Amino acid sequence: MVSNKKPIGIILQEAKLITSGQLEVALYEQKQFEMLLGEILSHHGWISQETADFFVDLWPAMVGQPVQGPIGYYLKMAHLLDEDQIERILREQQRLGVRFGSVAVLKGWLKEETINFFVKNIAGTTKEDDPPAALVLPVPQLQIPPASQLKIPRRRSPELMEAQAKETYHQERLPTGQGENMPPIIPVPSRKTTDSPRQAAETLILFDDHHPSQGKEDADSD
Repeated sequence: MVSNKKPIGIILQEAKLITSGQLEVALYEQKQFEMLLGEILSHHGWISQETADFFVDLWPAMVGQPVQGPIGYYLKMAHLLDEDQIERILREQQRLGVRFGSVAVLKGWLKEETINFFVKNIAGTTKEDDPPAALVLPVPQLQIPPASQLKIPRRRSPELMEAQAKETYHQERLPTGQGENMPPIIPVPSRKTTDSPRQAAETLILFDDHHPSQGKEDADSD
């Protein structure tokens, strides 16, 4: 538990509201300009002036005392959360069934260490090994159906795929009754793009032998 007699800078650092480097800079400037530490931190934008005033004026009387409200009540008093953020957290908390502090951390509005700091000191937690209640996330129970109820798609064979493709083609392209006596679709083998000179010559000879003009020339020669 944090002592209420600690300096404000140490308390803010333990709450992870400022870093050690920021505290060192603020202490150095405090000696140079004779300003309050909270004013220097607020001037740099590291914390708000309201947050500094809370830890100076109200925090020492709250440490170790009975809880006066939910954690959001204290975070609002410290000006770490506003009313709109608290309302949004409460809606998410009701929808997801998680802790208030967990939603605030997931939203990125507060650090986990800051939530732990408030829970440990405000709630008077004495056991260091116990996890903070604000950060305990319930494990959802998923309903998984048995394997017998799962629909696993069967792999179709190439023959079945071809038959279904033909049936679909006839149903979509042909009127009723006209696709029953259609000849089967015979795939045309692919032809080579180029032939050798010998194959080209043989093709030309075969073409001349079967060309209709060949028979006419033979008849004229007779």
